[in-house]
Amino acid sequence: MTSLRGALLLLLFLHGIAEAAPFSLWPLFTYERHEGRTSIEALGPLFFWERRGEEIQWGIRPLLSRYHKPGHDRWECLYPLGKYERRDGWGKAYLAPLWLTRWEEGGASNTALLTLFWGRTEKGEGYGGFFPFYGVFKERFRRDRTEFFLWPLYSRIEDEGTVTEKFLWPFFQLRKGEERGFCFWPFYCKRERPGDRKGYILWPFYVWRDKETNGELTTMRLYFPFYATIRSPRVESDIYLPPFFHHKRRLRPPSERWETPWPFVIWDQYEEGIFPIYRLRREPNKERRWILWPLFVYEWDRMGDQEVITRRFLLINRHRKTIGPKGAEGEDLNLWPLFSYRKGPQGTVDFYSLQLLPL
Repeated sequence: MTSLRGALLLLLFLHGIAEAAPFSLWPLFTYERHEGRTSIEALGPLFFWERRGEEIQWGIRPLLSRYHKPGHDRWECLYPLGKYERRDGWGKAYLAPLWLTRWEEGGASNTALLTLFWGRTEKGEGYGGFFPFYGVFKERFRRDRTEFFLWPLYSRIEDEGTVTEKFLWPFFQLRKGEERGFCFWPFYCKRERPGDRKGYILWPFYVWRDKETNGELTTMRLYFPFYATIRSPRVESDIYLPPFFHHKRRLRPPSERWETPWPFVIWDQYEEGIFPIYRLRREPNKERRWILWPLFVYEWDRMGDQEVITRRFLLINRHRKTIGPKGAEGEDLNLWPLFSYRKGPQGTVDFYSLQLLPL
């Protein structure tokens, strides 16, 4: 208790010097103030305090931290095990793996204590249960209603006009309503709804699907592990020894793509390369080059009237330049762990040395 009280006093002290001049004695103490942002760190990343406008966050990692701005409050304890958050009319809290609760103001709520759970829908309908013995979920897990009894012995799911009953999951499955079908995994399955039919025989060795979209029929067949095919009025694909050898032909508009073998040799109208030796991808407002990946990566992006050029060395070391209509507008260089340099569009310069994290 004494150590926690001392840590809180240290945070109050750090807040009190927030109007002082920028100062660094890393890793013991660092103070920075730049473009409306004020931050303080002590003992490396252990203690921190930051203010940006109406946003304030502070913490004693990993014991306790808080983030606050109007309409949003978040506490974290023993990260990532404990959390409390409330914002925009909803909230949640948990202490993993023991307890979890979520709620909406005037709406749905649900709570779980180990495998005991209960809750209420937006319409005020209650539900609950004790997994795996018996229980009912309503409007949870993207399903209208889910019921189970001695799971995996029996479960029943209602969703979008389809009722699915499962016996000795995952072996037996029966569907009725909008979608109809029967499955006896892994031997046989057939499922059908308007415009969509699919199934398998001796899964995964033969899998099929026929789907109609906007009057166009797409057929898919998998003869695992030798061959797969996709056919439609717009696209034809052949895959040999899936997923390694792939040939795709787009008929409208015409284009072609080869992957032989994926992911090493790739060629199409936008991309070509032999990974990891060399790879190039060009799009109207984007370009990527990989040379001896991850040794060197080149990135070019156009966003409106700005261009951003980034060169990465071993992924975490980076040189990035932003170019606008009037020339260079910003630049940063990171060579971890030696130093980090940033030059802002207003001419401000930041320099850090001996960084603990490659940020």
